[in-house]
Amino acid sequence: EATTVDEIAGAAGVARRTFFRHFRSKEEAIFPDHDDTLVRAEAVLNAAPAHEHPLDTVCRGIKEVMKMYAAKPAVSVARYKLTREVPTLREAEIASVARYERLFTRYLLGHFDERDHQVGNDDP
Repeated sequence: EATTVDEIAGAAGVARRTFFRHFRSKEEAIFPDHDDTLVRAEAVLNAAPAHEHPLDTVCRGIKEVMKMYAAKPAVSVARYKLTREVPTLREAEIASVARYERLFTRYLLGHFDERDHQVGNDDP
């Protein structure tokens, strides 16, 4: 938490302005890939075939999230350690995870609500 944007920018060899052209905050610099991953997960949901069960679709969306973590395991572990030690980073990660949860929840609610109103559909 005590690390400043100026220190981060200096360590990266860039100016403070350059840092803020790429990141809105130092927390975002630690988790730069959540926005893109959320877009990819949403694209999976939006492109789902009509015949695919909503739970299968959400599982494919979740795989997009897991791919992000698995692509750079050492970075993922380092981030995890930081979130255990730095409360503001923990809060940022929790907020990111909540965005995924909302995406998948909205998708499931929309699809299961539709199926519940179909005549003759006895599936739980």
